[in-house]
Amino acid sequence: MLPANPQDNQLLVRLQASGRRVTQQRGAVCAALLAHGGHPTAKDIWRLVHALWPSTSQATVYNTIAALEELRLIRKIEIAGDEHAHYDLNTAPHINVACTCCGQIEDVYVDALDDLLRSIAARSGYCLAPQAGTIIYGQCAACAGMAAA
Repeated sequence: MLPANPQDNQLLVRLQASGRRVTQQRGAVCAALLAHGGHPTAKDIWRLVHALWPSTSQATVYNTIAALEELRLIRKIEIAGDEHAHYDLNTAPHINVACTCCGQIEDVYVDALDDLLRSIAARSGYCLAPQAGTIIYGQCAACAGMAAA
């Protein structure tokens, strides 16, 4: 059974407030997103939900994820070289650091993110969209350690 969490109720409340039906399967999708605790793919979420509700279709999972994304309760993250989109429950401005070896994604919070993005925009001439997310690629400590060995 997926753990109950007050935040999943907030996801369901927002889904219902948008005119969408709240079903046990949608509740399971919300709970699975929270239970994963990282940056799951839709397939990761489906596996968690399917273990609890075997009759839940992939379409239900994808549709629920799409609705949560449309309501800006989650954010889609497209990682270069990964054929599957990941989803982030944290929609506040932050940096996602993605390991180019193992694919692990970590959230990093820096006080100077706004200043950094302004500097990048000034130097590049780009109009940046921080709400779209920021992804930086590198190697996690474990992969870097293995490469050095």
